[in-house]
Amino acid sequence: MTRRCFTLVAFCALAAALGPAAHRSPTALGTPPPEAASLRQVPPLVLPRAMAVSSDPCEFTFASGLLEAANMYFPAEMPVYETLRSEPTQEMACALSELLGEPVPDDMRASAPETFPTGSFYVLQVGDLYMSCFLHGNYSVTWRNRDPYLPTSLHETQPAVGIDETAAAADAFLEQTGLLPEGARLTRVVPTRIAGRGQVVLVRSAVYRRFHHGFPEGIFAVGVNCDGEVCSIKRNMRDPREVGVYPILSPDEAREALSSDAARIEGLSRPGVFAEATIESVEMEYYDGAAGWDMDTIQPIYCFKGTASDLSTGIVRDVKATVPAVRPEFVLPVELARPGGQD
Repeated sequence: MTRRCFTLVAFCALAAALGPAAHRSPTALGTPPPEAASLRQVPPLVLPRAMAVSSDPCEFTFASGLLEAANMYFPAEMPVYETLRSEPTQEMACALSELLGEPVPDDMRASAPETFPTGSFYVLQVGDLYMSCFLHGNYSVTWRNRDPYLPTSLHETQPAVGIDETAAAADAFLEQTGLLPEGARLTRVVPTRIAGRGQVVLVRSAVYRRFHHGFPEGIFAVGVNCDGEVCSIKRNMRDPREVGVYPILSPDEAREALSSDAARIEGLSRPGVFAEATIESVEMEYYDGAAGWDMDTIQPIYCFKGTASDLSTGIVRDVKATVPAVRPEFVLPVELARPGGQD
């Protein structure tokens, strides 16, 4: 099955889940419902590393039928959430360490700094644990005695531990610790391969995500090394509270926004080198930013995925283009808002 066919099948499954209300009629596109007048404006999303403006901008070609299917099956409005705010503290780090089997000695608590100068993260090292605690309950943990590296050929591509074993080890760990955020479920198991100093990282990560009205938000990843041990955790999944249901851009309008400053485009080495890109799938999800960012809201985004080719070299790269989905009339001007993820 081609990527395009898979995408269209996914749209049909989504339509069945959302029901007839999800279908857009041509007259409904771009027409906010009357009840939207009471919605307050939300802060703008600031997507990092947007493609630089160039005199030779990238042109996007869409696979046949892709936007037509998206216009038919994507909803015309989606909930927006505000984050439940919290600062990283010593108390949070110590509680996490204890859950992971490493209680923090009293003398270490007394000598540890309460916060770092930035106030956006807190680092604690206890035994073999190295923890970084971020804003809004996010964190990352690594076990320094659980080596993710193996001295192996740089041509090795598959981790020694299998997909099923990774999922089983992650599930057992989460059942024991109770760390999995409420509502999150396993969505995929992915390999990680990073070469360096004659060694290769051979780790699989079990990735859990939470879903709002059928669309994914946040990531909770559990890394499992070649010995079947959990060697890392990463939580980038804030606790949200619904603000309201907001009209969003249609897929056609989101396509037009690809050339605006609001878009983030990844995969182009530099402007002008890859002048054309073919979009093979369009997806929608909620944007959480990086784990340490101070996000005001969790909002829906469009994700356009495909490939770009450099005809002079034959190099083909994966391309991902992201566009905020909330209609601009419901978003505060940048100069009036406190941008999420930026101070």
